[in-house]
Amino acid sequence: MPNATDSKTPSLEQKRAALAWKFVSPLEAANQAKLRKGYYSLIRGFPSMVQSMGIGQALAFLMSRAQDEEAHRTLRDHLTEWLFHADSPVPWTQPASRYEDPKDKLMSRLLDESDPEIWWFAEEEAIAFSLWLKRFTEAITPPKERQGD
Repeated sequence: MPNATDSKTPSLEQKRAALAWKFVSPLEAANQAKLRKGYYSLIRGFPSMVQSMGIGQALAFLMSRAQDEEAHRTLRDHLTEWLFHADSPVPWTQPASRYEDPKDKLMSRLLDESDPEIWWFAEEEAIAFSLWLKRFTEAITPPKERQGD
């Protein structure tokens, strides 16, 4: 009888981790120090922000700062890409193809959903994914950039 370790299909956690690493690893480059520092500062508290404020308000916060702050724009884009990803377990009722503007497509999709359960799924998934982003960002951020730890 095969066990879980015999499976060739990546788990949901592995898929989250793989995409999070794909997003975070480029920040390790020397020319990304400013973005890495801002992203590190932002992502450290983001899972708690989603948990306490909810996905809608946390996303609105990112959107409000995204025009002027690259870290906020980058995190908004990372969350959007994961929550629109085919491997994301959020049971959206609206097709992804309806939403094109990267600045607000996640918020628009959330607002088009009338079932509160979908918001709950999106919130839980945003927390789970942002925890991977947080861990990887902590791993690549040099100690001298971790002010306030």
